[in-house]
Amino acid sequence: MPMGGPWRAALVGVLPVDRIIMHVDMNAFFASVEQQADPSLRGRPVLVSGDPQGRSVVSAASYEARPFGVRAGMPLVTARRLCPGAVIVRARHREYARVSHQILAILRTYTPLVEPYSIDEAFLDLTGCEKVSGPPREAALAIKRAIHAATGLTCSIGIAPNRFLAKMASDLQKPDGLVVLESSDVPRLLWPLPVTRLFGVGEKTAERLRSLGIVTIGALAQMPAALLQQRLGPGAGRLVELAWGRDVTPVESEGAGAKSISHEVTLPVDTADESRLQELVLDMSDRVARRVRRAGLQGRTVEIKLRNAKFQTIVRSRTLDGPTQLSEDIYAACLKLLDQHWDRSPVRLVGVSLSQLTGAGHGQLHFPDGRERQRKLAAVTDAIRERFGEDSLVRARLLSPRKPEGEPS
Repeated sequence: MPMGGPWRAALVGVLPVDRIIMHVDMNAFFASVEQQADPSLRGRPVLVSGDPQGRSVVSAASYEARPFGVRAGMPLVTARRLCPGAVIVRARHREYARVSHQILAILRTYTPLVEPYSIDEAFLDLTGCEKVSGPPREAALAIKRAIHAATGLTCSIGIAPNRFLAKMASDLQKPDGLVVLESSDVPRLLWPLPVTRLFGVGEKTAERLRSLGIVTIGALAQMPAALLQQRLGPGAGRLVELAWGRDVTPVESEGAGAKSISHEVTLPVDTADESRLQELVLDMSDRVARRVRRAGLQGRTVEIKLRNAKFQTIVRSRTLDGPTQLSEDIYAACLKLLDQHWDRSPVRLVGVSLSQLTGAGHGQLHFPDGRERQRKLAAVTDAIRERFGEDSLVRARLLSPRKPEGEPS
């Protein structure tokens, strides 16, 4: 979306000096990338989906489509009925990943503590970085300008003394917003909102809260934590803390504190084709391994996630003899997990992750019997892809014309 005119900003209060946390959220990311690439789509309702001609869901809806009630995750057939004039665009996830990496590179020029939260959002900890990045508001404005100059896209930014409030702040004004939120503003700005607006409250939790007469964030804040825990379980106390704007979760860069690195896709059409699943797992093993190497990490536990047509999910893991950062090791472990735990029923989602991460300089990381050649080859291919793009090198097996684009979750 074009910026047009001065930056729109709602600035609330004065930020405490203890922590400066920022949440950057790209506006209708997939749809905005498509509108930027094709000027004829600008100002029109655009829906991005995995397969415009088949069974699929809406991956993203432009802001022009949202007044019709269209939202991400909605079945495409429903979205077409609500917004018959929408332009349906096939998702290009490699392009979205490329733009996402471009944005993350910009964010890392302001602070080393950048935590990617999803493909279109990230947390930053700017505490102590004021000499480099400037005051928080000026840093946010500079980030917005830099992202727009590099990509043509806009973002909403929230600034607060903790992660939770930063996330809530970025959601208060969209698109292209800038909100500074401090703890003392919570009763005035957050408590009147529906409890469904509380970050981390899903529909099932919201239903249980409504059954207790809790429909606003303020009502949740006034509920005694002990009583709520009796009704909802031990995690309920955390909800009360969030309703008061309290959160001590640190921002952790992927290279510094990540517990796992993962990639998953939702398929446009369920598949029980073993060869097809192996192709998907190979591609995801490659992607996970590249991110692990980029972060200077290695890991020992490989995990695979499978979700069937009934939305039943299984997660199984395998711990390796030693740490690795090679696609081949991750893929081999995934194949064994597939063989042992997949019941051959149709699959709609596949995921691969590597955990038990440590720095690449810790523990043993040696490659006997020709494995050193694999490590060197991985370094060369990484360098080529960094310079010429994700699609500059593709494994021969992944050139199959059957391969559909997946939808990252």
